[in-house]
Formats: sequence, structure tokens, C-alpha cells
Amino acid sequence: GVAVLERWRAAEPEAPHARELLLLVADCRLDAGDPSGAARDLALAAEQGAPPAEVLSRAQRLESWLRDATAQLGSDGVVALCEARARALAGAGERVQAAAAWRELGSLLWDLAEDRRGAEAAFHLASELLPNGGPERYARDLVEFAGPEQAIETLITRALEEREESADGVLGRISAPGALPSPDRRRRASLLIEAASLATEHGLSERALAAAASAIEIDDMEPFGSCALPA
Repeated sequence: GVAVLERWRAAEPEAPHARELLLLVADCRLDAGDPSGAARDLALAAEQGAPPAEVLSRAQRLESWLRDATAQLGSDGVVALCEARARALAGAGERVQAAAAWRELGSLLWDLAEDRRGAEAAFHLASELLPNGGPERYARDLVEFAGPEQAIETLITRALEEREESADGVLGRISAPGALPSPDRRRRASLLIEAASLATEHGLSERALAAAASAIEIDDMEPFGSCALPA
């Protein structure tokens, strides 16, 4: 049963079969009428790298079970099931669907779990998965849930953090004269452009200037190429 599988997994948490055990535990929990527990195990299995197809098939089974049962997911189960789906879709390379799932998770974390930091991280992950318009979508999600002033602050903070993460080696910051900005640099510039645009849109002129100053400071050794801050 569930207890035996959990003891086995706890005894060997780093074993190659630990992820498969989590999937089996999820199956057992659902069979025992514990859909929220099953959802939590699925999310953990997905986080630990379980095969995306296995996670998605079990998520579908859980959703089908819920349609035919009187039991419902608790708020933590709803969040966990959405996280499992988002991670599995990303692992399967379904970038657009995964982005939608991460955005849904962000809204659930904000509204149900009151996890503001987790919600922001989910919105950011979604923006990175989108092939086009990721920074703009991220900015709009932040405005919807946090309001314009907090959204601007978060965009600037994210841009600064991404710059620090990419500055591990000197060679990563050196480019040939006239070279176009790297994708990472363009993304950082885009985040700051969105911050300045939001500030302008909402009449926050001082914040717009701060975002522009951050854009100049963050990459003052290289031009932004085609990126331009709003007038």
C-alpha cells in the first residue's frame, strides 16, 4: 500500500527508481480516494524529473476520476495538479502549453495559496517559455495581480538579477565591436523597456526615469541593438 511504498522511497530518496515510486504512490492514493495526495505526489515526481508522459497520463486520470467522484481537490491539490501539468508539459517540450499552465499556476498561487513569490516565479517561467512576447506577457500578469507600481519594481529587480546571473565569467560579458546583443541581454533590456512603458502608461514619470536609468546602468558597456526605451 501507500505506507509501504513511502517507506521504501524514504529509505532510498536518491535511488534511480525513486521517481517511479512517487508515481506508484500517486496511483495508490487515487485508488484510496485521496486525490489531493495524488496531486502532490505527481507534482513532486514531475519536479524530480519523472517522465513527462507518465505524469501527464496520471494527471488526466486524476481529472477523469474527479469528474466521476463526489470528492473534490482541496486548494493545495488544485495547485499541485497544475504544477505537475506545467512541469510535465515543459519537460515534454510543449512550450506554449507549458507557458499557459505556468500562468495558470501563478494565478492559483496568488489567489488560493497567497504565495506571492511563487506566483511571480511562475509568471516569469511562463514568459521564458513563450517564443514571442514573453516580457510583455510577464509585465501584464504582474500588473493584473500586483498592480503597476509593484510590477515595475519586480521587472527592474528581475532584470538586475538576470544580469548578475549571467556575469559569472568575464568572457560572457565581452562582445565584438558592432555585435548584436545576446538573447539574454535583449531579454534584460526588454524587461526594463516594459517597466518604463508601464510607468509611462500609468503616469509614474519618476519610475519611468528610474527604469531608463537602470537600462543604461545594466548594460552600459554594450548597445541594446534594436531595443529602444519609450520616449
